[in-house]
Amino acid sequence: MEIAPEIIKKPKKLITVQGQMGIRERQIYNVLLQLIETQTTDEKGYFYTTIANIRKSINIRDYKELKDILLNKLPYTRLKIELLNKNIEEQEVLQLIGEIKITNQNQVRLFFTPTIIEMVENKNYTKLEMEVLSRLNSKFSLAMYEIIKRYYVSNVNYYQIPQMELSQFRELMGIKENQYTRIADLKRKILEQIKKDINEKTSFNLDYELLKKNSRRYNYIKFSFSKKTPKKIKSSEEKINNLEKELSQLNSRENFKEKVIKDLSKSIYLNKSNFDDKVDVKRSGKMSSKK
Repeated sequence: MEIAPEIIKKPKKLITVQGQMGIRERQIYNVLLQLIETQTTDEKGYFYTTIANIRKSINIRDYKELKDILLNKLPYTRLKIELLNKNIEEQEVLQLIGEIKITNQNQVRLFFTPTIIEMVENKNYTKLEMEVLSRLNSKFSLAMYEIIKRYYVSNVNYYQIPQMELSQFRELMGIKENQYTRIADLKRKILEQIKKDINEKTSFNLDYELLKKNSRRYNYIKFSFSKKTPKKIKSSEEKINNLEKELSQLNSRENFKEKVIKDLSKSIYLNKSNFDDKVDVKRSGKMSSKK
């Protein structure tokens, strides 16, 4: 039985790519990439999975949507990769899937290009948590989260994604030229929503700054992020000390309670004794007067 992956290992080169894919397309492709890591191809070079496993991995219920993405979108998607790598001389364009077929039994058979397989086998990948990816509701937030993870290095407090032109950012997010052309709209509908999504639903805090370089208009953007500080996990010794302290406080309260009860009982006894003495005095006085 095939088990849905909890961690996605995605080649770094396939993270900073054109953002043409929708959120579902990106999620599904992430799952399919894991077949290269976990399977050995048959004699013809095919990998296999099932519709049920893909649906379980990304919690997608619409079978028609899933089938449409697998057969009509992913096989025809070609993307420019490594958009933020300034060291490459020529831009590389890759086809994500070479061939795919869905059988009547809902088995999925697919073929990856040698370049994609080589990227995965080189082990230069970024680990992405499926549980976190499933929380993000837009393709923009999903793309940015993958970029954050791409540039995250453990044991460092503050991180920066390479500064980029706004046109590069738009390409990474898959924003068309005629969309959000006003900077105010871009901030309100894209940037602030990404920031809110990342800060609320992941273990990172994200911020950004729009810049003007040799221009009167904003033409660059700088992203920075930091890892959230995890809540302190108390050691067993600390827990025991705290419990002993609480027990001591409770005992003190019980001792105080006992003291109050004793004092009150004593007070009642003394008052009752005084009352009885007064009654006896009155009775003896009446008897003397009668005589």
